[in-house]
Amino acid sequence: MGRAELAEHVISEIRAGMTAQGYSVSVPLDNGPSVEPGVRVPSWRTVWFTYPERGIQGRTTAAVSATIAASKQTGGVLIEGYAYLLSQAVEEVLRKVPDSALDSSYRPGNTSAHRNYLDMAGFGSLENPPKSDRTFHVVALGVGDGVERFMDGTRRGVVDFFAERDSLMKLVDLALRERAQDRGGLRRRGFVGWCVVSARGSGR
Repeated sequence: MGRAELAEHVISEIRAGMTAQGYSVSVPLDNGPSVEPGVRVPSWRTVWFTYPERGIQGRTTAAVSATIAASKQTGGVLIEGYAYLLSQAVEEVLRKVPDSALDSSYRPGNTSAHRNYLDMAGFGSLENPPKSDRTFHVVALGVGDGVERFMDGTRRGVVDFFAERDSLMKLVDLALRERAQDRGGLRRRGFVGWCVVSARGSGR
């Protein structure tokens, strides 16, 4: 089995496992492509999932992404997992803010700027103790526990991640905390957008 076929097999297993947990397959939610563009055999692919009953129901979107990429280390594929709390309403607010008022990731024409993010975390940072750049490997068909470990992450750390962000007061508390990996003030920026949305909703 070639790398491309192995990647397809891993994606199929992850989709089956996520839907069994109650997730739904989703289109990409970061304005980015789902597969490496412009190549015949892509070196990476990303699949997305959402869970309507998690997060703040009806107001935020709880999402998980899995990126399956070629592994130079093993010759097989690796899996990277991320959990996200997203808000379409916040994105609409931040798209009206001039790029110059935001951080450097918001360059003119940058369609992948993550204005809809309220918070995000890699699976490694959800472990205890946290680990950076966590990847799960599948060397060949039936060799490697990458899918199993990815799915274990969705049943543990990811569940806690969403539970800690299922109310406005919890988001307020999180936004006020310092966090080293909070890139570019992403959490605070999303929270400010959320405050604008909430104020509009209350008629203030």
